[in-house]
Amino acid sequence: MYRKLMKTLSITFLFFFVALVAFGQSRTVTGRILDQKTNLPIPGVNVSVKGTNTTVVTDADGRYSVSVSSNQAILLFSYVGYGTQEIPVGTNTTLSPTLSSTQHSMDEVVVIGYGTVRRRDLTGAVSSIKNEDIVRTPTFNATEALQGRIAGADITRSSGTAGSGVNIRIRGNRSFGGDRSNTAGADLANNPLVIIDGFQGGSLSDLNPNDIETIDVLKDASSTAIYGAQGANGVIIVTTKKGTAGKTTITYDGFYGVNGYTSFPKPRLGESYIQLRREAFRTTGQWASSADDAKLFTNADEARAVAAGQWVNWFDLLNHNGTQQSHTVSVRSGSDRTKSLLSAGYFKEEGMLKRNDFTRYNVRFNLDQNLFKWAKAGLLSQVTYSRLNSRRDPLSVAYSTAPLGVPYNADGSINLYPLPGNTTVLSPLTDERGELIAQDNTQRANIIANAYLEITPIRDLTIRSNLGTTLNFNRRGIFNEATSLAQRTTGINTAEVRNGFSRFLNWDNIITYNKRFSDHAFTLTGVVGYIQSDAERLEAAGDRQLLASQGFFNLGAARQIRDVTSNYEGWNNLSYSGRINYIYKGKYLFTATYRADGASRLAPGNKWDYFPSVALGWNISQESFLKNVDWLNSLKLRGSWGKAGNYGSQVYGTQSLIVAGQNMGFGDVQAPYFQFNPIVGNSELGWEISTTTNIGIDFGFLKNRISGSLEWYNTKTSDILASRSLPYSTGVTSTLQNIGESQNQGVE
Repeated sequence: MYRKLMKTLSITFLFFFVALVAFGQSRTVTGRILDQKTNLPIPGVNVSVKGTNTTVVTDADGRYSVSVSSNQAILLFSYVGYGTQEIPVGTNTTLSPTLSSTQHSMDEVVVIGYGTVRRRDLTGAVSSIKNEDIVRTPTFNATEALQGRIAGADITRSSGTAGSGVNIRIRGNRSFGGDRSNTAGADLANNPLVIIDGFQGGSLSDLNPNDIETIDVLKDASSTAIYGAQGANGVIIVTTKKGTAGKTTITYDGFYGVNGYTSFPKPRLGESYIQLRREAFRTTGQWASSADDAKLFTNADEARAVAAGQWVNWFDLLNHNGTQQSHTVSVRSGSDRTKSLLSAGYFKEEGMLKRNDFTRYNVRFNLDQNLFKWAKAGLLSQVTYSRLNSRRDPLSVAYSTAPLGVPYNADGSINLYPLPGNTTVLSPLTDERGELIAQDNTQRANIIANAYLEITPIRDLTIRSNLGTTLNFNRRGIFNEATSLAQRTTGINTAEVRNGFSRFLNWDNIITYNKRFSDHAFTLTGVVGYIQSDAERLEAAGDRQLLASQGFFNLGAARQIRDVTSNYEGWNNLSYSGRINYIYKGKYLFTATYRADGASRLAPGNKWDYFPSVALGWNISQESFLKNVDWLNSLKLRGSWGKAGNYGSQVYGTQSLIVAGQNMGFGDVQAPYFQFNPIVGNSELGWEISTTTNIGIDFGFLKNRISGSLEWYNTKTSDILASRSLPYSTGVTSTLQNIGESQNQGVE
């Protein structure tokens, strides 16, 4: 019995000892990450336990806390723009390494299609811009922040009015001709594809620039081929900010500015205007000397205004200083399992013309949740509401109206007819007489709800499913009173309402396998993607509203309903794609991509096409014969070739449609009728193909104080989707065909 007791105690002690050792090895490691150069804390550094799914992020003070299971654990410290470090834990409970942002710049992580890659391993042409550069430009549209910072990207604002859009072209236009816009008015032929947090369907104009972490622009075929049908015009990948582990941080960012400089020519006034008239009349033989000045102003009202010195600078009266203001508050918090970000933004721009302003409200909520060690899920959502008040351009009217008269009445109100007694000359200021004279109000709501589920069933294998939807609602109301600029020639009231609703669904299933052994490393990526787009539109217009105070809100009060139209557009796309990235000894790089796309809007038999690409890279600076060259930090040569497609034609361009009309009647009775659409369908409509060759060199000297890249590219686009005119004798006007070619080439 004594022996049994001692044996039991021995076994118990042994289990206790093993548990104690295990408990002693499983512990929490803490630390603080600092910048090696500035000695300042770095927030947002990823701290991972190698070989596991355990990852935490440093807080605003650069501090972290992570659980490790044994002394053999290895911590990985990584952050965009800094070198990655691997440090064995051993018996340490505190690890506080410093990260260098200059000596290891090629370790910067770049977002590519359905994955990431270190810049040193990149084979394609990709440009990146970080948050600190994005918010440096005071604007509501993050696209404007890319101006002058992305080689090969032409970015222009569509107009100078408040809230106007931004046009972006990556390496020029590839397509031409024809009406190739969708229901929303977007140029399907040349616009780049926008990906926000891995999802399609969003718009850069709806994003608050303060919510963006990075923007990566993919330009060559090797980079864009995995997007196949949508990648021909380049791809813009946006990564928004996420929550961080540690204590909750609240940040505010805002600005207020005044826009006052406008480069318009000064109008002629006084003697300068009279001299202009003299020269004009001299050419027709009606003026020879000052004795003929009476002939210059045959209109008695103008002559009296000249005699009274009633000169008016209409431009000065119309133009005012515009303003911009932006305010953003964000809250970032989280733990090892849950991370969240909540931000709210307000932006307002007042144009340099009265009654032209744009207001936008943003709310974003991002959530990442570690469900198990092998699974995590997340939600990426945003709600945007905007309000735009537009107006008809009065400047062209101001410059064509004689600079004469009395612009204001004695009580300060605007004088509708500045030349007393002359009712044929309307004041360019007429639309500013009140809210009921001219209205053009657009209200828009955009809802983005994206979710993902990611599992790691075995080491190095990741399976991720992305399901995202975008809902867009918009209403534009227009009312012009009889004495507005828009209706000054007809003299009747008009009212119009345009309602639109669109839905966009994006479902991607991605499988990724990473493997590294000996001198070899490769990543295999497979993607199955589906997108569905539906858009509806309803428009109604009426004339001769009895009460101007009702504006466009009561079209039933119009004595004549001029037009009622509605429209629906729906299309979808199914794709399969695969990619392999292979690296040998960190020196020799190989990337190959293949994608198959099927587009509903193309003709049967031509719906599917296939887009391959291949790229090679050579990290020359990693070779032994250059390792002792201290002034050379990086030197890489790369080249790529590939194809991308475009199906950016009209949604029903393959079909001959019948359209309804109502401008027909029997006596006073209106009668509907149907006729063939003047645009004839093409049952053989197929893909537009762009083939691109790209050669690039990346370099960094003197600890990367001097760094950059040089690119040469050549893109040939064939079978361009364009509108072809038809003889009038056919009874129709045009048809869409695959005709024409274009070539873009350049050096960046």
